[in-house]
Amino acid sequence: MNVKWAVATLTILLFSVNIYADSKPVGYKPFRPIYKHQSFLEFGLGASVFLGDLGGGSGQGRNSFIDTDAESIKGCLSLEYVRNLNTFYGFGIEFTFGQLSGSDEFSENEDRNIRNLNFKSNIYEMSFTNRFTIKELKYTTNLGLERQVLLRGFVGLAGLRFNPTTAYKGKRYELQPLCLEGQDVTNEFKPYKRSVLVVPMGFNLVGFVSDHLYWGVETSFRKSFTDNIDDVGQGFYQDKSELLERKGEVAVALSDRNTTGTDWAGKRRGNPENNDNYFFVKFVLGLKLRR
Repeated sequence: MNVKWAVATLTILLFSVNIYADSKPVGYKPFRPIYKHQSFLEFGLGASVFLGDLGGGSGQGRNSFIDTDAESIKGCLSLEYVRNLNTFYGFGIEFTFGQLSGSDEFSENEDRNIRNLNFKSNIYEMSFTNRFTIKELKYTTNLGLERQVLLRGFVGLAGLRFNPTTAYKGKRYELQPLCLEGQDVTNEFKPYKRSVLVVPMGFNLVGFVSDHLYWGVETSFRKSFTDNIDDVGQGFYQDKSELLERKGEVAVALSDRNTTGTDWAGKRRGNPENNDNYFFVKFVLGLKLRR
């Protein structure tokens, strides 16, 4: 997904919409409060960032905002039904499609560079969020039009579907079936599920250009309950001869890609203390639905 192209397209669209709204005559009737007892269809377009073991900054793999690298930023698209029940509270039902990726190649940490693992995953997310108005600002434009700007916070629950993959010799392989950390031979680590729950939370800042239309920006953090979005969890590097017998040559090649040329069997592949997280930063465009 070409993030720069998508952001440029949406910016032009939003700029055009704003010009159209300001073209109304001075006598245009101010709209009534548009945030109360009304429904909107909200479109989102932006960036998705993975927070986990692979890729990241200069330290050990963490699941916080400070452990990011620009090269791993991917794109996301979302569609949300928003219902405002009163001036303070509303809810949203949202579907999001995006990608997450991480590569030790881009980390500033030497140990992670040497580990040399990477992944990419399409993600599909369905969420329900409670939305709360934090701050409301009303003002009048130079053309005499009444406008509103809303800062809203939200928190809820979502279902996430992911499937980590990596490239090898020109072909992309799904990593979960390969059990690279020995999930198929130990009782401690079972093969992880690729459908999990996450907790979405964040903020939404929007301005209304008419009583039917708003646009703005949204940033949201996803707290997950899995350490396997990147296929690097709590397990260890496996004995290569045993892994070869169980899963084949490709599994051996993908399980340990360190650049030292030594065998890391028995060593942990990642940080077992933190689950993986991710976040979105999006432009949003909302259209009022007819009753």
